Amino acid sequence: MATAIVNYENLSNEQILANFQDAILEKVKREYKEKIKNGKALKSHYLRVESDPEPYTRRKIEPLIQKFLPFIDFEAEIHKKTSLGRLKKPDAFIGSRDLKVNKNVLIEWEPFNEDLRAKKEHGVNQAKVWISDISIGQYHDALVTNGKDWIFITTQQIRDEIRVIEQDLTVKSALKLMENIYNVKKAFKPPLEESIDITEKFYNWYVALIHGGEYIDKNNERRVISKQNCLFNNVLNTSSKEEKEKFIRINFTRLIFIRILTEYGIIKEDILNFLKDTNPEDFYNRINQLFFETLNTPPKERENIPKKYKEIPFLNGGLFRKKPIDYKGLKIRKDAYVDAIEFLRTFHFKKEYEYNENNYYIDNTIDPEILGHILEKTIEDRKESGVFYTPQVITEFMANDIIENYLKEKIIDFLKKKNDTQWKYIDHFNDIFNFNNLILKKIFNTIIKNIKICDPAVGTGAFLLSCGNKLFHIRKKILKKLDINETDTKIKKEIIQGNLYGVDIKEVAIDICKLRLWLWIIQKGDEGPLPNIDFNIRKGNSLVGYTNIETIKIDKEDISSWQTKADLIKNFLKRVTLIKNYYSLKNPSEHKIVKNKIDEITNIFNGNLNKAIINELEKEKLKIIKAEILDLNVFHWIMEFSEVFEKNNGFDLIIGNPPYFRITSAPKLEQKVIGKLGILKKYHHGQGDIYYDFIVRSYELLRPGGHFTFITSRYWLESAYANYLKKFLKEQVNLIKIIDFREHLIFKGVDINNLILSYTKERTKKSNGSFIVFLSREDFTLKSKSGNLVEYLTEIGKFNIDNWEKDENWAFVPKEQKELFMKIKRIKTKLRDDYNCNQYSNSFRKKHKPILTFEGTPNNIPEKYLRKYRKMGEIKKFSVDTIYDKYVIVLHNLREAWNDKTLNRYLISNNVSKNDIVEIKNDSDKNIDKYDEIIYIAYRINRLTYNFIYNDDHTWVDNTYFITKKKSTAFSLKYVVAILNSELMRYYIDVVGKKKDFEIEIGANFIKNLPLIVKRASLNQTDLNIIEEIEESISKIINCEKQNIGIDNLIEDLNKKVYDLYRINKNEQVLIKAYIADTSNKLYKN
Repeated sequence: MATAIVNYENLSNEQILANFQDAILEKVKREYKEKIKNGKALKSHYLRVESDPEPYTRRKIEPLIQKFLPFIDFEAEIHKKTSLGRLKKPDAFIGSRDLKVNKNVLIEWEPFNEDLRAKKEHGVNQAKVWISDISIGQYHDALVTNGKDWIFITTQQIRDEIRVIEQDLTVKSALKLMENIYNVKKAFKPPLEESIDITEKFYNWYVALIHGGEYIDKNNERRVISKQNCLFNNVLNTSSKEEKEKFIRINFTRLIFIRILTEYGIIKEDILNFLKDTNPEDFYNRINQLFFETLNTPPKERENIPKKYKEIPFLNGGLFRKKPIDYKGLKIRKDAYVDAIEFLRTFHFKKEYEYNENNYYIDNTIDPEILGHILEKTIEDRKESGVFYTPQVITEFMANDIIENYLKEKIIDFLKKKNDTQWKYIDHFNDIFNFNNLILKKIFNTIIKNIKICDPAVGTGAFLLSCGNKLFHIRKKILKKLDINETDTKIKKEIIQGNLYGVDIKEVAIDICKLRLWLWIIQKGDEGPLPNIDFNIRKGNSLVGYTNIETIKIDKEDISSWQTKADLIKNFLKRVTLIKNYYSLKNPSEHKIVKNKIDEITNIFNGNLNKAIINELEKEKLKIIKAEILDLNVFHWIMEFSEVFEKNNGFDLIIGNPPYFRITSAPKLEQKVIGKLGILKKYHHGQGDIYYDFIVRSYELLRPGGHFTFITSRYWLESAYANYLKKFLKEQVNLIKIIDFREHLIFKGVDINNLILSYTKERTKKSNGSFIVFLSREDFTLKSKSGNLVEYLTEIGKFNIDNWEKDENWAFVPKEQKELFMKIKRIKTKLRDDYNCNQYSNSFRKKHKPILTFEGTPNNIPEKYLRKYRKMGEIKKFSVDTIYDKYVIVLHNLREAWNDKTLNRYLISNNVSKNDIVEIKNDSDKNIDKYDEIIYIAYRINRLTYNFIYNDDHTWVDNTYFITKKKSTAFSLKYVVAILNSELMRYYIDVVGKKKDFEIEIGANFIKNLPLIVKRASLNQTDLNIIEEIEESISKIINCEKQNIGIDNLIEDLNKKVYDLYRINKNEQVLIKAYIADTSNKLYKN
């Protein structure tokens, strides 16, 4: 008898699923039927006749599907239809009738109600493995079901890569998909426009979980989490914002680590899924048991834990050790916690598909290495600017460069001391691997195993990871040649505990850095405890604290509470021995005892060192108390890393990306303290950027001969506040290299231009003051995952640090322009030799400008207090525009002016008090009236299109710097304005100026340092004649401009005269004109 065909379109999703469930329940024992109805997964013992629940589910539901779709054939002989090879075979197969329209569909059945995403080698995860294989995914999609839930797995082009994606379907949508495949109609595809970058998806969803807001879910659909349901507003037993954020952060970090360990197979069960299904009243007890009584407890010491936890390995490492916040009784409501768990279970944290050319990239796969950046960014709640971090291509390049250069130098010195001439054959670092095994083993044990690397602003550990990877590959290569077998885990543990160090002032950064280093160590299947890196990655203020025992100031009256410095050293070394013992302990139970001893020594001596700092600050006339010193998070390097500073006299390498912010944004006490201690007493500016201080402070952290490299903002090259930093680089170190990325942006979402700076700690400069400069090429780009930075850099040659004064801007140009630029720069005379530059001042506070400036001559102000007035926008190319009739009040004698009844009446009627008036004395350099001629320029000027303005009628021009003569013998200011507005100087100013998009920020010091041919007595008659011609030309230009007569030809003629004066030949003129044209086109083409 023919089976009746049922039209599924006439049924709801709920009705269809109810029919499926009824079919399943037919052979389920009575006592388990309610569990099935409540969503529990079907188990074999639920059935009257025990059998595998997966084929049972398929046998019950496939016939019902065929009532809806009688023409569909669920083929069983899968191996004949696919190219799955050794992979687990799917349960069924629907063949496409036209592969140009639809792919074949592989069917994966799971037991009724089973979680389709829970198991690594089943369900969705298994289907993704099939489809990620290009040979399979090219011709097949997959459909995963437990009869109740339906998930479609397919490939999709997203940006520049093909990804394996998943889409939840309703049962009717799944039936429609199967029907379309049979009818050769285009099957369903997820909407392309909703597909976004996986990192962005993870970040936005994570932010929404914590703070509420919109995100894109696993199906690429827009969702919203309300403020009421976000994690932040579901932390119980506290109202403190800081405590809530800290509690969320530590719980999320632990959950992510558990999720990753599950994916790596180290935790066998999907333990997060178990937590999700725990009864509400037992929920937090189960979490605490997992974190503290299981993951932080050796198996032999565990008591009363659930069976599910029995096989979970002991991790040690500190992440699951109770922190102060864990003792405060805080909880997150179960519903919000479960949302967090579900969020994590949506994403994969694997790499095995990413770099395999035979596999598509599986969507929702997060590289564990970017997790740190996401977590740190989110918890700081900087939601508007997006995710940014030092790209891996940068960290890898810097790590490779500094490690290879340092080791090469040390190995050559080592061989020279042994009179071994093999050093002559080391041209490149890799040449060391050609040495015989005896020498290579000595180099390995003496130099490579003992290298000490530190990031003093470690953040989430990106640079330490790249350094770790570099050292790992060097060790592997040497060990292979020496025929020594060591596991990757053992090598990485030794590197983390013996070579890598980091400090950061933020606890969140320290926790995440440790997490990333642990993830780096873990190999799939590893079950040993994590290494403890508590003593390598530390919280503290890198800028404040002692680095050398000789710098510790101990007053005689305090000596009773101290030991001698020799005894201090003994205690430091005792602490080093304890740390070594701690790392070597096999019995986890002994860790706590030894750690307590180490902490006791550390706390006692840190307290005494803090007293020494208080004494030292008092001598600098800065009095602070003990509580304040604790707020500073003082970090005593000599104590915390005594094995480095007592045995090694500092780090071999300093690497990193320090924070970028003005020191004025730091806490007030820190602002006062930083410039009072150590080397920063000599090289610090209270208005500078904090990263300047990190560059200088790193000198004290390095051993003699140590190497330094930072990526920072490039603006120190052009900032007056960085003059002390330039002085430091000239006086204290051997500057090795600058890589200037110019206007190319390195950090996603951050409008900051960067450079890489490298130096060595050497008193005598081996390079005689010369350093190499690289510029980023015009086609510079950063690959998202990897790439060779060297491909995008051009070496422009060596520069001598003595070419620059400490108070002038440093600048670098492409190789073909280097000689031209240096030719202009080498002009020995500067504008400051014969001229002054000052900042314009008004006679009133800014808020009163509308009251004390006037359109037309005011009737109620005495004429002697009025001056012609303009703003910088009310000018022509070379002169002040005469069409405006504006005036400003200028007061040279405050007492006289205030006693003038007419003026006084006007001021008081407009609420201007005597304190609001600024007196500009007659003899002041700011008094425009005393100059017969003057040149004005704005604070910020448009690149290449700016104009210096000449004036000789005492007009006051607001928001400017102004140039005046300081010697009567100096050439006229008409000559100066001609040079400053010439093509040659526009080129030079654009190269050396502090650029920001379309503008250059200038200052009085910048203007004074411009190379200007002056000093009449030193010039020959030819030059004097040219200068006279230039003065005549500029007079013509100004007269024509005032009469609105065209001046373009006159300007071109003027440029030629300036080129002649500066001895710029035709080829060099071509370079200048090309630079101006190309740069203008980039800036203003739209």
